[in-house]
Amino acid sequence: MKKIYCSKIITDMDGKPLKNGESEVTVGRVIAKILSETKTKFDALKAWDMAQRFYKGAEIEIDDSDFETLKTEIGSNTMFIPLVLGQILKSFIEGEKQ
Repeated sequence: MKKIYCSKIITDMDGKPLKNGESEVTVGRVIAKILSETKTKFDALKAWDMAQRFYKGAEIEIDDSDFETLKTEIGSNTMFIPLVLGQILKSFIEGEKQ
């Protein structure tokens, strides 16, 4: 099992939190958006269930297989820019060390 810290805030190049309206953009919310709004290697039900967990959670544990699949999906995603995706992938690297 691997951990992903969903409440980590995504920042701009100056270290200021990115915002979506009034809300700060977090790792979990970006992953939830990718899972719920793009086609992934996960079937629709699994993607939706995972999206809900990432949207609501502070820390998520997922099995190694799902972790690797999700990491690949995020790395090849075209919905978000590298500023966002790179920070999410860094959180995956941190999760691998645990």
